[in-house]
Amino acid sequence: MMSMELGESGWLLGFASAYGQKPLRRKIATRDWKALLAQIAWAKRELGMAGDAPVASCYEAGRDGFWLHRFLTAHGVENLVVDSASIEVNRRKRRAKSDRIDLVALLDLLARHRAGSSKPVWSVVRVPSQGDEDRRHLGRSGGSWRQACFPKAHCFGATRDCASSSAPTHVEFLVRAARNAAGGATPLAR
Repeated sequence: MMSMELGESGWLLGFASAYGQKPLRRKIATRDWKALLAQIAWAKRELGMAGDAPVASCYEAGRDGFWLHRFLTAHGVENLVVDSASIEVNRRKRRAKSDRIDLVALLDLLARHRAGSSKPVWSVVRVPSQGDEDRRHLGRSGGSWRQACFPKAHCFGATRDCASSSAPTHVEFLVRAARNAAGGATPLAR
């Protein structure tokens, strides 16, 4: 089992093979998918598991969207994206809040979820299709991406005359921008 705390400065990973086991903790750079796969392989060795042993993971929904979920499932990891507001908290206790504590709590909740806890431990977020996610981001993106990607002379969207038919659509732009961020650069057509 693996839980992840996804921060801007780095990702914390927690690994365990059973409920209540002291987790192995690792930190990797944010969005470093090669290091993530290497750490999963390392944890399997450290926990005495076979290299092809199934992995279940979870993380709280947040700024990284759902690309990580798609990446993990493409690599054979059974992943859950969890609604952070649904995670149970004992409201009577004073509770310290840190990524390290959250990492352990997520691992314990994942173990309970997989064991079929009679009491729901959280709400799992429905992961949208890639197209649905792209369309959802259109409404959230402001003018800054337009200014960064289109020169002022292009005046994208200002008038019907300026927006030529060779200009990429919003969805095409987002797909290309995502590829650029992932290292698969595709130049924008004019």
